[in-house]
Amino acid sequence: MAICLFISISSYAQNSGFATSSDLKLGYKDKVFSTYLGYDLGYKFKDMLYLGAGPIAGVSTGNDVTAFSAGGYGKIRFTIPLRTEIKPFVQGNCGYLYNFKSEKGGMIYGAGAGVKFKKLVVGLYCDISTNKTTITSTGSFWKETSTRRNLNNSSSNTGPNGKYITYTTTDEKTEWIITPNFLIGIEF
Repeated sequence: MAICLFISISSYAQNSGFATSSDLKLGYKDKVFSTYLGYDLGYKFKDMLYLGAGPIAGVSTGNDVTAFSAGGYGKIRFTIPLRTEIKPFVQGNCGYLYNFKSEKGGMIYGAGAGVKFKKLVVGLYCDISTNKTTITSTGSFWKETSTRRNLNNSSSNTGPNGKYITYTTTDEKTEWIITPNFLIGIEF
């Protein structure tokens, strides 16, 4: 049985060579709608495995804020080579995205699954990104001055009655953001 399946897959798998692909992702989370468009150039191995890289641009709007972002990403897509018109696939992306509104960038990751019909791909996708926030707090407190005892049991004052001590602490918090998306793509 396994040999028959291997022969069926290897006899169907064909069409290796350079290819291009474009993906449109539509996501929604916490009242924020996001859309990303990526275009990549890559290589297709026997119509099963596609490896590509290219630029990505996006816009997020919601909560009275609109932000544009751009960057680059790499993509790997594995399509199960069945002898049908509709074939399932899994896809993973990794890249870097710079947000022009907040003037900072970060790594983006994602994975998805769906179906491929001829050159069209449709599926569900999950974007994973991080948001780092730095919280700086400043405070002060009053420290009473202590009295020292000398060896001969006499006391001496170490200064005035006390002083203010000021401190600053900085905490960095990393939040993982997972956004579900609808994926529409095409292979050229």
